[in-house]
Amino acid sequence: MGLQPRKVGDTRTASVYVADTLENGAGYAVELARGPRLRAVLDAILGTVADRWTAADHLSCDGSCPDCLRSWDNRRLHPLLDWRLALDVAELAAGRELTVNRWLDDAPRLAGNFVEGFGGALDDATVVECGDLVALCAGTKAAVVGHPLWRREEQLWTPEQKSGAAVLRGSGATVSMIDVRQLRNQPESVYGILA
Repeated sequence: MGLQPRKVGDTRTASVYVADTLENGAGYAVELARGPRLRAVLDAILGTVADRWTAADHLSCDGSCPDCLRSWDNRRLHPLLDWRLALDVAELAAGRELTVNRWLDDAPRLAGNFVEGFGGALDDATVVECGDLVALCAGTKAAVVGHPLWRREEQLWTPEQKSGAAVLRGSGATVSMIDVRQLRNQPESVYGILA
């Protein structure tokens, strides 16, 4: 599996490809591409697998664990694995609408944790509601917390991002976009934006 860079209009993106790694390999890639097989795999991921991963006893898993994505075979990739992103990609590949609340519901808690942890180093760090999103504010800087797949370039913002930025700019803040995954996994980078 891999990514093939693409450009659609002015937007840089990528296509996902699946191929057998050896000539005359097992044929899994070709078999997956035939008829309804890929749809069946996506339906299974978005059905029973998603039900298991979004169950109450698994929600404490931030990114990946042995109960969802981690195994001995992928041990070198553990820091990169994220079950929420896996479900996002499956939804998009199946042509379904992205379930943004899978991420955004956790944003207020993570923003509060950030203020608790970094508030001593930032003079007046607060969590602010801005439209349907939350933001971290410190002085005249603000960071709107969005979905990991949302773009950060202003011309490509979603309506939620635009609305949140408008609220914050109305109070004189300089606005940046971050995402829930960045806030959870790299809070120091968010500190760098607000400091």
